[in-house]
Amino acid sequence: MLFGIQELDGCASSIIDIGISDVDSEVLRLDSLIGSGLEPRIRHSLKLIESKSGRVLLIRVHKSWNGPHRVILKGHDKFYGRTSAGKYSLDVQQLRRSFTEAAAFTERMRAFRTDRLFEIIAGKPAIPMVDGSKFILHLMPFEAFTHEQSYDLSVVKNSNDFRPMNTSGWGNRITFEGIMAYSEVRETSSTYVHLYRNGIIEAVEGRILNHILPNGKNNLPSVAYERLLIETLPRYISLLNTIGVQAPIAVGLTMTNMRGAQLGINSFDSTDPILQDHLILPEMVFSALTESILETLRPTLDLVWNACGIEKSRNFNAEGKWFPPRGF
Repeated sequence: MLFGIQELDGCASSIIDIGISDVDSEVLRLDSLIGSGLEPRIRHSLKLIESKSGRVLLIRVHKSWNGPHRVILKGHDKFYGRTSAGKYSLDVQQLRRSFTEAAAFTERMRAFRTDRLFEIIAGKPAIPMVDGSKFILHLMPFEAFTHEQSYDLSVVKNSNDFRPMNTSGWGNRITFEGIMAYSEVRETSSTYVHLYRNGIIEAVEGRILNHILPNGKNNLPSVAYERLLIETLPRYISLLNTIGVQAPIAVGLTMTNMRGAQLGINSFDSTDPILQDHLILPEMVFSALTESILETLRPTLDLVWNACGIEKSRNFNAEGKWFPPRGF
């Protein structure tokens, strides 16, 4: 939306200036109105554009994946739509359709993740892998489930961001669904990352969760797996940014075959055993590609510790920074 533009027959014809002396105060006022006047809130940005002809205020409203939105400013309680002829109130049928479409999008995303996990757990990953527990990441752009998407993946083939987790050497190949990078071995790989043409990433690692203690129990290294996640996610988000994927992005972490595994805290201590066969963690949503990784990740990391009988991850300091014990 542009303020300060002259309109002629529905088209912008000239700049007439917004006619406001204190622009900074007006921007703050509008920002507050937009932030508090809609439910759920929307993502937006305001920018003042200055030219010789005058000043124009640009309000950009980002595509919402959490609609429909209701106007609640000053006790208002209506849902609106907009066409070229202007705005209109949504009727019952239109509201029902809007809510159904929002639910269907979430179902499609989770159905994709469930189908892929079923295949991997059944021993059918995208490429033959070593046996044992798997550390699985799914990065799922919302737009991949709302309409057809196809990105040019050739730009990432030789990118350092496009490398599998926990390996120093890898190869890549074109696949039916997109492009894959994998650890180079004769028959089975220990890790791979698969980038789909619609922007979805599936990354699977098969070593980090398979540390067996002398007593025969499986040990989940509390620092190593968190470090792997914290170092990997920025690379893959950068990869999606390179090919033009837009936020938001849902990230799902899964650890398979974990029943009985204990979380290793240090050289001497471990936790209660995990009671679940597979830890399928709730999706984390990154609303922007520049969003803080740690802030979004921490609730998920805490859940892994919860599964082992501990309130929260002990690898964060009082300021919320990831600060594991030295030597681990």
